[in-house]
Amino acid sequence: LDMDVTRIKELRDREGMTQKDVAEMIGVSQSTYSTYENGINYLNAERLEKLANIYGVSVDYLLGRDSEFKGDTNEDK
Repeated sequence: LDMDVTRIKELRDREGMTQKDVAEMIGVSQSTYSTYENGINYLNAERLEKLANIYGVSVDYLLGRDSEFKGDTNEDK
């Protein structure tokens, strides 16, 4: 899925996590995760949802469909 790749780096930096930290949380290698942040490859829907849950944002925010950061928008957290 096409997304605003700058957002995933900004969110990761804000949380003080490394690429390796996030990669382990979504079940990929650090090198694969790096390709997501650099716009070389895109996250599949399952990993995109995991990433949204990690950061407490909506999938729409990660996709650039929602320009406002709203913090934790997940009902089940």
